Amino acid sequence: MNAPASLGWQANLHDLFHALFCALSYDLFHAPFPRSYFMIQANDIFKQLNDIDDPCVDQAMAAALPTADPRARRQICLALLERHQPEGLTGLVLAYHMLEPDLQVRVHRHISQLYRPLREAAGRKRGHGPSNAMQLIAAAGEMRLAYLVGDQLQHGSESVRKQAATCLLELSHDATMDVTEKSGPIDSPSVPLTERINREQTPYQPISPRLTVSAAESAYLMETLTNAINRFAVHEELDVLRAVAVFSPRPMPGIDECLADPHHPATLALAGLLARGGDEPTLDRLRVQKLTSPVLSVAALYGLMHGERPERLAVLCEYVHLLQIKSARRALERVEMVASMIPIPSQLEKFTPAQQCGLPRYLDCLPLAGPDKVKHIASLSRMTDPSVRLAAVRQLIKLADAGFPTPTLTSRAANMAIVDCVLDDNIHVALVALRHLMRIGDSHLPQLLPKLINGRDDRLSQVAREHLAARGFARLWEMWPTLTPPQRIASGKALIKIDPSFHRLLAQKISVPDPAIRMRAVSMIAALGQGHLFEPALLVLAQKSRDARLVSTAITGLGACDSDAARQALTQALEHADSRVRANAIEALDQHQSTDHVEKLMAMTNDDSNRPRATAIASLMQLRTTDALAALHRMLDDDRPAQRISALWVVEHMGVMDMARHVTDMSIGDHDKRVKTRATRVIQQLIAELRGNHKPTKSETDAA
Repeated sequence: MNAPASLGWQANLHDLFHALFCALSYDLFHAPFPRSYFMIQANDIFKQLNDIDDPCVDQAMAAALPTADPRARRQICLALLERHQPEGLTGLVLAYHMLEPDLQVRVHRHISQLYRPLREAAGRKRGHGPSNAMQLIAAAGEMRLAYLVGDQLQHGSESVRKQAATCLLELSHDATMDVTEKSGPIDSPSVPLTERINREQTPYQPISPRLTVSAAESAYLMETLTNAINRFAVHEELDVLRAVAVFSPRPMPGIDECLADPHHPATLALAGLLARGGDEPTLDRLRVQKLTSPVLSVAALYGLMHGERPERLAVLCEYVHLLQIKSARRALERVEMVASMIPIPSQLEKFTPAQQCGLPRYLDCLPLAGPDKVKHIASLSRMTDPSVRLAAVRQLIKLADAGFPTPTLTSRAANMAIVDCVLDDNIHVALVALRHLMRIGDSHLPQLLPKLINGRDDRLSQVAREHLAARGFARLWEMWPTLTPPQRIASGKALIKIDPSFHRLLAQKISVPDPAIRMRAVSMIAALGQGHLFEPALLVLAQKSRDARLVSTAITGLGACDSDAARQALTQALEHADSRVRANAIEALDQHQSTDHVEKLMAMTNDDSNRPRATAIASLMQLRTTDALAALHRMLDDDRPAQRISALWVVEHMGVMDMARHVTDMSIGDHDKRVKTRATRVIQQLIAELRGNHKPTKSETDAA
């Protein structure tokens, strides 16, 4: 057999081997003799033939595959793969459709040896060659052979074109994955063929994924796909368009240029495919991308509006960056049923974390009114995922900044929503919200900062403390007239705690000649109980100022000063011409718990001014003097309505149950409507106190 052979001799040798393998694979295995006998003979023959390096052997083996017994087919297949001769491998490709699944796996794992056999098989117009080639290329994911797929799309039969389009779609899926799984490792050539043939065949275990598809492979595939789109009129296979959808939103210059032509067959077919409903996520991704296309935006929008809404909305949120393009926003503005584009809580549970994080930006792209956008985005601050809440806060900040420097309804609503986010459980969400409010100087900061300073998180507390220390006094000074008494006390005490320069800055204000500035400074000293630190200045104002309001406020501040000079100034103020000063002096002396001024208080129970008179009676009641109730009774019976109203304040403020019957009569029979209304409120409070349900009322802070 090693001698040179003529063509006729080779043909005879081929026929001989063919007959031999037919006998081995069919006749002998079906003969009524012991199977082990023929297996020994077959193994011996394979062993002998493996050493013959002649194409006729491979051709004969390949020709025997269609009629071979499954066991013999396995032996022949392994032998052809081991010999890797073009003639045998071509026959193996032609018989690929008849192989068992595990043998097919073995074949496509040797795809690198099958380039020439695949070209020859794909070039045959008859038989299963083209179909098998498409199956093999798709199974192996061999993108370097994509040109063969393109040839079949152009020149293959109708069935082969469909297979080629499906193959192109599968290759596109492989190219867009970060990793692709391949079947088990190639058989080691160090193991003898006969030994591997005799081994027990076991299912293949998957190996670790291979590396990402190379740029060269992607280029081969993209070139084939571009040609297939350009010649779409030849094959009209929709799977080719689906392959384009798989690549979206990656850049595809040649394809995009083709699809920009409104009269191109591929463009028309794609418009129909996009407009139809369905549950293909890859098409949804392409629909989002084509919202930016002047030619396909209408079809894309129509397809997004129909079908199962949750899937469409999820894809829109995942690729929300495409909606930021101006043409895509214009397309969304044509949506008539905007409510159908807003996901409900039950749908959000099906969104991936990445899709949920895209929700705030997606909601901002919808054609909604500004306050409605804020409402829907703010609702995401209740999501369990902190990343979603953080994305919602950032989007709210963008909406709030859009109204700077002139606030709009949208910016105001956004800032209100951000205020709620400052108390978020996640420190990052809270910090982002807080820094925004500090940047714009929000009016809610005086309420928030004291809470945060004493809050649970040290980092948040530190940021609030630093802000107050840096800008706290100026901000508190500016906002002081607009704050309620509790807000003033909370903000001021928090600022005193962290700002060492607070008292120095306040001292500068009190020394300014402007009466309005001095008035505000003294008001802050009195409200925050800091009079003992500013006693000399307060004494000067109380004794020498001609402004009654400033004197009365200074007198209130001296209530915190435990000194003889302060008590003397307060006692002198009991004789001041202004009723407000006299009333404040009584309240300030109450803080000293002194009894030296009882006689003056008794005299003031007959004062013509209702406020100091009521304050004096209340002070005497605190000192538990015997004449206090009689003085209160006289004031309740006074002919002047203002006096009676102030007397009712004393009853309400001190909770005088002994006057309940008298107050009841006033609520029924008093001639003044204001007195009757106040008496009714007082008696209701007294009843509530008797029942143990007393709650502080506004009357406790009302002027007498």
